[in-house]
Amino acid sequence: MASRTADTLAEIPGVHHLALDIKAELLDLETLPETLQGLVYCPGTIVLKPFQRLTIDDFKEDFNINLLGAFKVIQGCLKQLKKSQTGASIVLFSTVAVKTSVAFHAFGGQR
Repeated sequence: MASRTADTLAEIPGVHHLALDIKAELLDLETLPETLQGLVYCPGTIVLKPFQRLTIDDFKEDFNINLLGAFKVIQGCLKQLKKSQTGASIVLFSTVAVKTSVAFHAFGGQR
C-alpha cells in the first residue's frame, strides 16, 4: 500500500507501506514486490468550488494527481503486473465522487 503518510496503515497486519508522493516528478517504486497481482489507484483530491471559481491551478493540481499520477503509477508497476501468472487487474476510481455527486465539486454536482 502506498500513500504520502503511513498514519494507521502500519498497524494493519500484513500491510507493507510505501511512502509515495504522487506529485513527485519521478516515483521511487524500487521496493515493490517482484510480481503484482493488481493495482488500485484511488487518489484523494477534491475541489469544492463552483465551476466559475475554478482556477487553472486548481484544475492542474487535480489533473496531475488524478490523470498523470495514474499514468506514472501504472507505468512504474507495469513490469511487475505483467509477471502475474493469473493476469493482473488495474482499477482506477476517485474517492468521494465514485458513488455520489457532490455539490460545488467542479466535475460533480451542480448548484
